Amino acid sequence: MAEKGMMMVDSPLPWVSGWNLQGAATNVMTILQRLEVQNAKGAYLLLCATWSSACGDSLQVIQQQSGRLQAEDINVIVVFLEDNAPMNIQQWVDKLGVTYNTTIRIIIDRYHRSAIRLGAYEEHIEEVELPITPPIGEEALAKPLTERKKVKRLRVPLGVVLSMSGRVLSIITQEGSDLIDHITKTIRYAGE
Repeated sequence: MAEKGMMMVDSPLPWVSGWNLQGAATNVMTILQRLEVQNAKGAYLLLCATWSSACGDSLQVIQQQSGRLQAEDINVIVVFLEDNAPMNIQQWVDKLGVTYNTTIRIIIDRYHRSAIRLGAYEEHIEEVELPITPPIGEEALAKPLTERKKVKRLRVPLGVVLSMSGRVLSIITQEGSDLIDHITKTIRYAGE
């Protein structure tokens, strides 16, 4: 895995780490090494957040298709990009009906480092209109006052199909009904 730099297809995945639901430090490379011993063929890394309904939808699709992923020896690593207690994330995942087990693993990245390295974190300057009330007896300005403000956003869900060596095979910015097909075919063809 690459220590620095942005994620690119056919390159090593930048360093992704955090804590598991038990509070122990973990990282994607360690998980992939453990899975490789179990003859896994690849992994799907999903950047997620509990405040995103699209993430919930993605996890439910993955849960519904988990048997197919298991049959293809593909594992899922979900990285939550938020400062949230493991118990809260576990309850959110449970409420969705998603069972994290030997096929689905969870990492909590409280500091968004993974989002920055993988391109899910965007920051730009935006003109914001200031809410100014004119003094009594005076008219409002014809042109509203604005200020430049730094805006930060996380683009989630963001998916990454990985080889067992941590090589990025595909980046999925928008999921569709063919998500599982795309994951399985990408890993199958990369292995040939």
